[in-house]
Amino acid sequence: LLKKYNMKAIISIIGSESDIQPEVANSELVEFGNHTYNLHSNDGSRKGADKIPKESNEDYARVLREDLLKTQEIIKESTGYTPVVFAWPYGAYPMDGSGDDILKDIGFKITLTSYQINNTIYQGNPDSLYGLKRFLRTPGFDMNKII
Repeated sequence: LLKKYNMKAIISIIGSESDIQPEVANSELVEFGNHTYNLHSNDGSRKGADKIPKESNEDYARVLREDLLKTQEIIKESTGYTPVVFAWPYGAYPMDGSGDDILKDIGFKITLTSYQINNTIYQGNPDSLYGLKRFLRTPGFDMNKII
C-alpha cells in the first residue's frame, strides 16, 4: 500500500525485540523511530519509559539515555541514519516535561504519546513536535471504530 499510494510510514521499534530486515531498512518509504530498547513494560514499578515516583532527575536521565542509545545504535547500524522520532511506550512520559530535555539532547526532533486527540503544530516552533498524539495500537485495537 505504501508503494501503491506513494506514502511513507514510521515504524518505532523496541530494540531488544527487533531485527531490522535489509529490504525494509533500505526502503525510502519506511523510516524507523525509537520505542526504547527495554523499557516497554508495565510491571508496577515503571510504566514504559516514564519516571518512577521519587526517582531523581539524574537517575532517570541515566536510565533513559542508556536505554534509548542502545536502540539508536541498532537502527543506525541497520539503516545508516539515526532516528529523530521517539514513541513513548504506553504514551507514558514524565508530566513535568523532564524527559523532553533528555530526548532533545539525544537528538530526537519528534515525540509521540498515546493520547488519541488532535495535534496542534505551530510553524517555526519545533517544541510543538514534542508530545504529539497518536492512536495506541494494542492487539485488541479495532481500526473500524475510528474510521
